[in-house]
Amino acid sequence: MLKVLLAPLFALLTLPAFAQDVEAIHNEIRAMRDGAIAAFQTRDMDAFLTHVGDDIMFTAMNNEVVHGKDAVRAYYQRMMDASDGMVQALEIDFDVDSLAALYADNRAAVATGTSTAHFTMRAGLDFEIPLRWSATMSNDAGAWQITGMHFSANIFDNPIDTGLRQYLWMIVAACVVLGLVLGFFLGRRGRS
Repeated sequence: MLKVLLAPLFALLTLPAFAQDVEAIHNEIRAMRDGAIAAFQTRDMDAFLTHVGDDIMFTAMNNEVVHGKDAVRAYYQRMMDASDGMVQALEIDFDVDSLAALYADNRAAVATGTSTAHFTMRAGLDFEIPLRWSATMSNDAGAWQITGMHFSANIFDNPIDTGLRQYLWMIVAACVVLGLVLGFFLGRRGRS
């Protein structure tokens, strides 16, 4: 009977220790996130890869799926470092929706959020695009690492689509004006 009465008191006494452990875990995840972002922003791929799991699964915005650290490095070099790479520069910020959800006895975590990515393409296109992302992280070897990352953009409302539509409308308007001018001159020529 005494155990039943003391159980809620014992639970209350251990609650702050559990909360402190969870806060410490989130601080470790934040430190890993900040290190990964800083390394990416300075284009230090070696430092960035220290924050990535060996078997990472990464889905890029071009829908390419990259598996493993070596493949992440190759993707980055092909897209950004190569002389014929598509992306000249990329600046990206990260905002989380809420604290990462913890799983597997606090050894795995999933976070979601938003980003704004500013792309400067080698072909001259320069644009900002809002993104959604999700990240899976694990702490199997005593340090948090990113084991999964997925980016997506709204295919129905984005600056590339809007820019293409504006460009097409400009072409249509130019064709209409050109057609009217040609029609006017051809009409005058036919009357003479």
